[in-house]
Amino acid sequence: MTYPEQVNRMRKLKLISFITVTVAALALAAGCSNGANKNETKTENVSETQEKESENQNQGKTENIGKIFQTMDTTDITGKKVTKDVFAEKKLTMVNMWATWCGPCVEEIPELEEIAKEYKDGDVAIKGLPVEIDGQTGKPMAGLTEGEKKMVEDVLKEAGATYQQLLASEDMKQTLSELEGFPTTYFINQKGELVGEPIVGSNSKDGWKKIIEERLKMLEEK
Repeated sequence: MTYPEQVNRMRKLKLISFITVTVAALALAAGCSNGANKNETKTENVSETQEKESENQNQGKTENIGKIFQTMDTTDITGKKVTKDVFAEKKLTMVNMWATWCGPCVEEIPELEEIAKEYKDGDVAIKGLPVEIDGQTGKPMAGLTEGEKKMVEDVLKEAGATYQQLLASEDMKQTLSELEGFPTTYFINQKGELVGEPIVGSNSKDGWKKIIEERLKMLEEK
């Protein structure tokens, strides 16, 4: 099997796994809804409880994610050691978690590069965090294989992206398994703490710049 065929096969397996996990989750959600509709009174009570549980779970996820950046000890795609000290370089660091098989992730990289250049001498840094999915578990893996690294490098070259790409360490893997989708973007202060909630989904250049300015304002208000 040629390298292009291996790459295509790997991407298909990962996409199938991702779709399978997503469909299973949707099916489970649909099953819960159908069961609740049998009794309207119970539905209201269950909905209130589920809403509170969901809020608590999301809060827990956010706290867990905040910790992985405060204790970060990993490398970037070139092998350079990276710790939480990288966040001290700028008031705000935007960490964009993405995957090579995620269309919206790849499409926004050129504009993220433009943003990185525009803020180069300012208070904001842009970092990428490419993540690949385990074909069996459907969850993010630590680091990248040589083949995956080559795919990431090819995507970055095509996009003309030069901003630093961090790799997920083993310590980060468990928390990353709580991801709700790709891309997911985090804003980090100089102490490695989250600034605001993570954002799931891609955005336009103007959209990201607006969010960046909002997060900078949040820092000033603290």
